[in-house]
Amino acid sequence: MNNISSNNDQKFIIAVSKKDFSRHGCVNCNCEKVKKLSNDNGVKAVLVECYECGTKFVVLEDGFDCSVDKGFDAYGTLKFNNAILKNELAYPFKEDHPNRNPKHSYVKADLKPEYGEYFYFNAIRCNHLSAYVQSKEAGLRIIKMFEEQTQKKAEKDKFCFVSGTKPAVMVLSNENPNLIELKIGYSEKYKVNIEILRNLTEKTKIITPEIISQAQNFMINLNKSILGFVIER
Repeated sequence: MNNISSNNDQKFIIAVSKKDFSRHGCVNCNCEKVKKLSNDNGVKAVLVECYECGTKFVVLEDGFDCSVDKGFDAYGTLKFNNAILKNELAYPFKEDHPNRNPKHSYVKADLKPEYGEYFYFNAIRCNHLSAYVQSKEAGLRIIKMFEEQTQKKAEKDKFCFVSGTKPAVMVLSNENPNLIELKIGYSEKYKVNIEILRNLTEKTKIITPEIISQAQNFMINLNKSILGFVIER
């Protein structure tokens, strides 16, 4: 939902005060978490998009009535009106918040495949693999997978997925609630294992206990080659 209407070839978008937004959240669904689409540096009108329902609207500094000679373009940039841009700009139209219910927190949907968990590879860093997961709950379930698999190893020095004292840790973003990151630790001795974990999950975007076990149990061997790496099971 974009919440943009038009009248006489001129587009308008709902604008509410910062006070109303802090009380009621999104003008459509009351979710409190929004993504900024425009730069608010020195600007008293900010175009935002709701994380939950996708509605776009404008938040105004308290006591500020948006100027009719400014509008937001398709990229969320606040521009002065001119003849060329007139039909391409959406003009903020201030009104009382249309949905007076209390705001609510944003919770990302906890979606799951038929088996395992969604696991979106991001990058391999100097001491960990970074991946994004579907939800906070999914992240906790994946951490449990790693903990259960590493506990099955008989010798401590064979643990190849360790970040500090844990095999995996979760990092939440304050700015973007959709970015839920897992960091899977490793030592340089076991970098080949982390590369194999990436290969086993990058295309399918799914991780399972069996995949963790398979990646963890590979050892370097110059006589065999699987997945482009020299390994022994």
